[in-house]
Amino acid sequence: MYHPAASKTSQRITCTDDLCESSEICQDKNDDCLYNVRYVSPNTWTSGVLVEDIIYLSSGRDLDGSVGTRIVFGCGQVQSGNFLSNGAPDGLLGLGMGTIAFPYRLAKAGLIKNSFSMCFASDGSGRIFFGDKGLASQKTTPFLPLNGTHLRYVVGLQSIVVGSSDIQQRTTIIIDSGTSFTYLPKDLYSAVTIEFDKQVTTNRVTLADVPWKFCYESSDGDMQTPPLSMVFIGGEIFPVYNPLIGIYNANGSIEAVCLAILESDIAIFGQSFMTGYQLVFDREEMQLGWAPTDCYRLHESVNGNATTPAAPPVTDAPNGSPSPAPKPPASEPRYSNSGAAGHCLLYGHMYRDSLLLYFCIWILLQFLIGM
Repeated sequence: MYHPAASKTSQRITCTDDLCESSEICQDKNDDCLYNVRYVSPNTWTSGVLVEDIIYLSSGRDLDGSVGTRIVFGCGQVQSGNFLSNGAPDGLLGLGMGTIAFPYRLAKAGLIKNSFSMCFASDGSGRIFFGDKGLASQKTTPFLPLNGTHLRYVVGLQSIVVGSSDIQQRTTIIIDSGTSFTYLPKDLYSAVTIEFDKQVTTNRVTLADVPWKFCYESSDGDMQTPPLSMVFIGGEIFPVYNPLIGIYNANGSIEAVCLAILESDIAIFGQSFMTGYQLVFDREEMQLGWAPTDCYRLHESVNGNATTPAAPPVTDAPNGSPSPAPKPPASEPRYSNSGAAGHCLLYGHMYRDSLLLYFCIWILLQFLIGM
């Protein structure tokens, strides 16, 4: 556990600092800058103080060599909800658009280009490369302002294709690797789920204790599901490799699969739909990039040694039916999509939930200098 008082290089962030967004509640200008972040997950929030300290990072694969840079982070003092249960993370890595975000601090220090990429494998592991601008062959779509500002990674959604049906409903959608699943506004959600349901060739079932309404028997080996693709503004297509999630019984066997889309007031492109891709958050060009990628070979494409990434082992079953998912831990919910995760660790299994600030832990990160 990190303790600011025990660090010789730690510095307080006071209410007079430009990074302090809570200065209006400060009683004295020399008070510690407080933060309070609430998340979409029910009753989940974190509060504490902002701190500045040095983090040491390895360069590429040279774990013996490191470079230090100062970053600002939230030192969590009170947590609730998912931060206390369901495999609670030790911390969250801030990857947002703001000036407090981790990639921005690295770029401002001149250590990397202002861009990073990440990849989620079908086995639940992930990779992240700071300074990476992706492949020349990748598809792209521009980031759009939300309410006049670029505080989140927002892109324009032109349509969603379900099988042979192109559902045309333009909207903006937030790209958030910290949200486990995908959310759509009511009208678009209804159109997509109803069309998907029409094209599924097995019986629909109702399950307790899961948030999804469109679930199906998984025992039928002839189950056929339609492919699903997102079409972004500009016409670039993002095929979703596996839009389904497995539901487990008490014996650890899959009893059903569900379409992993939920209804919400806003559209969010969640992590489960990102599986099998290298996603590039290019903050210099202000665009999202993506390319099909084998996450275990991602370092080759990032380093320029592989011009065409291998196709990801997302599903072995035909016609879009789901690949088997690993049994979840006993303390976890009874559903898993083999990669429902967030973005806290590199080269390891990831944690769920949203971004912005992370708790007080030091993580050895891998990044690329001067990519």
